[in-house]
Amino acid sequence: MIGLVAATAAGRSAAAELAQRWSDARDYDEPVAAALRRAWTECDGVVCFLAVGASVRLLAPLLGTKTTDPGVVCVDEARRFAVPVVGGHAGGANALAARVAAALGCEPVITTASDAAGIPALDTFGADLGFRVEPGSDQAAVGAALLSGTPVTVLADATWPLPPLPANVSTDPEPTAPLIAITDRLIEPPRPAVVYRPPSLVVGVGASRGAPAAEVLDLVDDALNEAGLSPLSVGHLATVDAKLAEPGIVAAAGSRGWPLAGHAPTAWPRSPYPTRARWSAPPSARPASPRRPRWPAAEPSWSLPNGSVGTPPSPSPGTRRAVGSLWSAWDRARAT
Repeated sequence: MIGLVAATAAGRSAAAELAQRWSDARDYDEPVAAALRRAWTECDGVVCFLAVGASVRLLAPLLGTKTTDPGVVCVDEARRFAVPVVGGHAGGANALAARVAAALGCEPVITTASDAAGIPALDTFGADLGFRVEPGSDQAAVGAALLSGTPVTVLADATWPLPPLPANVSTDPEPTAPLIAITDRLIEPPRPAVVYRPPSLVVGVGASRGAPAAEVLDLVDDALNEAGLSPLSVGHLATVDAKLAEPGIVAAAGSRGWPLAGHAPTAWPRSPYPTRARWSAPPSARPASPRRPRWPAAEPSWSLPNGSVGTPPSPSPGTRRAVGSLWSAWDRARAT
């Protein structure tokens, strides 16, 4: 939802025009300070028909973090400019400004450095591929290096169709700062670094009837930690069809926002040993790195009384890594 906030007759007229054009717009027809507070909490983006300075004063006590704040765009009284003020990338304000400009015939004024230089923004890099930024990453420092022409290294332990990067970015099997790392492995990169977690892991889960969600999650977390893999890279959970409605598995997946997929028991490979499998990306994918980075290797091995973590069957198109240990608990899962 896009909130529309205006203080003057000209602003209200422009807001009404957008509300008529956009099905996802909501006009807040109330005193401007109260309208902006409500729109801030209720909407994904806000268009303010106010001066930038006035908007900033009203927004200041509302600001949280760049990853959670909605994007805010200011439009001047004469409809000449649409200026992103908050959340240019993560909040979608740059895109919203372009949308406002197309609707009202004004000029979008984009001031974020990466856009001005034609460089991908690190806070949205790989978002279309499902990448998540590891908390504590040095986005500001690595972003400054990209803009200043300082050599930056990109490392990836899988193949992903990445956007074009500037000439000062190169690949190297050795982690060298400043660094952009795309990996599902738990690593201690040299600083400064931005670590992206791709949705490259499929976790197969089996459980006895009535196994609590907390135990299933403990099993998954312990398994990933022992394997040296990040839970931020879990794309979805997989289980046998007979367990697709098991409350503990369903609740575990739901609590983490992981999709849950079911498969026929005969589709699962069997092995008494911990396994990790890798599949290649589709031919259209462009390699992020020609050589695999030298991250420390780790082998998984885990189990809990009421559950097991296993290797799922063939993955969906794209690069996927499955993690798990497959053992007789699957037979017990099918029997319960």
